[in-house]
Amino acid sequence: MLVIYNDSAVKKRMTLDLKVPAFVACYPEEDNAIKQIEKETKELNQAGVSIRFLIEYVAASPPKGSRDFTLESFDYLISIASRIISLGQESDLIRYKLGKVDIIIDKDGRFATRASKFADTYSSFHNSIIKGEVRQRTENFKYNWIDSEDRLTEDEAAFVQFEAGFNKEFELNYFDFVQLAGMFLEISIRKEVPVVCDPIDKLRLVAKDNYGIEKEVFNQFVAIMSLSKRSSFLYPSKPFEKHDVWPWRFNRELSYLRRPLILHDDFLIFSYNHLYNSMYYLVSLFFNGTFKAKCLEMKQYISKYFNESGEKFNQKVEEYFKLNRDLIVRSQVKKIGKLKIQSENGELGDIDVLAINPNKRIIWLVECKDLNRARTPYEIHHELCKLFIDSEGDSCIVTKHKRRADWFERNLQIAVSNFNIESHNLSQWRVVPFIVISNSMITPLLFDSSIKVICFEELVDMEF
Repeated sequence: MLVIYNDSAVKKRMTLDLKVPAFVACYPEEDNAIKQIEKETKELNQAGVSIRFLIEYVAASPPKGSRDFTLESFDYLISIASRIISLGQESDLIRYKLGKVDIIIDKDGRFATRASKFADTYSSFHNSIIKGEVRQRTENFKYNWIDSEDRLTEDEAAFVQFEAGFNKEFELNYFDFVQLAGMFLEISIRKEVPVVCDPIDKLRLVAKDNYGIEKEVFNQFVAIMSLSKRSSFLYPSKPFEKHDVWPWRFNRELSYLRRPLILHDDFLIFSYNHLYNSMYYLVSLFFNGTFKAKCLEMKQYISKYFNESGEKFNQKVEEYFKLNRDLIVRSQVKKIGKLKIQSENGELGDIDVLAINPNKRIIWLVECKDLNRARTPYEIHHELCKLFIDSEGDSCIVTKHKRRADWFERNLQIAVSNFNIESHNLSQWRVVPFIVISNSMITPLLFDSSIKVICFEELVDMEF
């Protein structure tokens, strides 16, 4: 039943993803549309995380009782799962010093919690998240008609590198993986039932007879794509870590999203919508650079793809500034004239986009960062450190960019003269550094930064 409920929730979310771009295109100025999308998205996200957590728990620790599983039982378990997830997130808030959690005890001795300041900040920020998701769904709308495999194979050289990394990472040939995933999807369609529960021996035989897949290959696919019973839910055996089972964390190796098959008593249980969504999710981890690769080949592929994605975002920001004809725009600036941008400790890195307005006497130094939006306190903590907090032996993005801005302040005469701009009074000139990120993020609201951090959409509100 849990798998059926989850498959239904996945289907609703996939339908919403399809409806949103068309709905917004028809009613672009309708505020109620955004509010309705926000409401539906929030409800589906909360329900989806809770149901998947229950499935992960039951797969690892199968129930032994004889009571019927009713809708009332389901609602009760969902409420408990949701509360566990909420408490886990609040625990991370405290652990990573992102905010305080108020504990409220009523007259009956029951307690409630509220992450006061963080909750208020997140609530005000949530609307921009939904707008970002709407934009992302609109941009990705075309991919609903492009095979995920076609996206991977667009660049033949990159695909060869990806395939080599995939084979090494999973100890499984990529094309065998695709064939087996297709086989499970085909079986789901052919049976015309919401959930398939077939003997593993039967499925292994189908793979051999219809696809020529050997037993060892089939077993490896099941090993990397299934959840199964284990001695302890909270303490999985190596190579997994305890945070791989915490449902309030994302991108976990023991999540139902990463492992859409359930192995129970020599039976494999799976559903079409969740399996399809899981395959899409896995591919997205490679595309957004968040897949936690272990082998060198896959790490190299992800690094290369992520760097290329960053370069494309840099170009997008550069092109935006070039629309303003009052500006002198340069990109990937490593030196001014013959003078390198460096300190006594070495090079300070290049300026992603340099924009000069001679009339206003302003030099904008733009650092471009194509970052994935943090969604949980754990991810927000790491995003906060990456952007704003220096660590031992490594400076944050803001500190590095401030050093470049300080260099320009010291060499303002050379910088202005290099672009053939009259500079009778340098005191009238200003150097303004800021950072443009690809997605709206909550972290700039949580940290008082010396350098402004904005998302790409906010550029239109700035005067250049």
